[in-house]
Amino acid sequence: NRVVALARGRYFIPVPTDDGLRDDAFEIFAAALDKHPDCPLANADTAWTSEPNDTFPSVHVIRKVPYPDYTPVQTLFYCVTSCVVCWRTESLRQFDGFNEIFPRVNDYEVALRIMVAGLKIVHVPETLSLFYQNRTGVTQGSNKAAEEFVQVMNQYRSSLDIAKIFQVPRHDAAAAANAWAVLGIYASNFFMPWQDEPAQHYDFAFACLYKALEL
Repeated sequence: NRVVALARGRYFIPVPTDDGLRDDAFEIFAAALDKHPDCPLANADTAWTSEPNDTFPSVHVIRKVPYPDYTPVQTLFYCVTSCVVCWRTESLRQFDGFNEIFPRVNDYEVALRIMVAGLKIVHVPETLSLFYQNRTGVTQGSNKAAEEFVQVMNQYRSSLDIAKIFQVPRHDAAAAANAWAVLGIYASNFFMPWQDEPAQHYDFAFACLYKALEL
């Protein structure tokens, strides 16, 4: 957050010390946000690499991770940002920067705030970064990142306004019930960009379906 406060440019890109960037990544990110002035954040596809500070073209790629275009529902299930993203500096400041309570997943927490605010994330369908799979790093070196992720995810799920996920007319209980039912079905079988098989969050699926029955 100190760096965000000091930033003087229109765009802000935190760059991890062991990941790789395509030479034209900054230019492409800036062009995407220029084209979408209503978006506070641009995300792009990534590739996992076994080599720290890898470079393009890489011979160390172990998995390509193409992200889908952004939809609000994604934020309730996985982090919609890759290892390198581009923020609109003023937008990030308006969100009061990153939540320092969650140092390992603060990018995910801000993405959830973007969802709550009804804003969008622009997706660049190109591989612009190489994400080093560091088994001793901040993200993968312990269970703390996963624990923070679950805590943040459950916090936003518990206070969810379904109209932030689907278009639901105000005071239309039937439409809201249908939306909660759809979310429950989604939670029972969804894909994350880096997994080949679908995932299931049955507890949340049942909670959503129960919510639909209550309306």
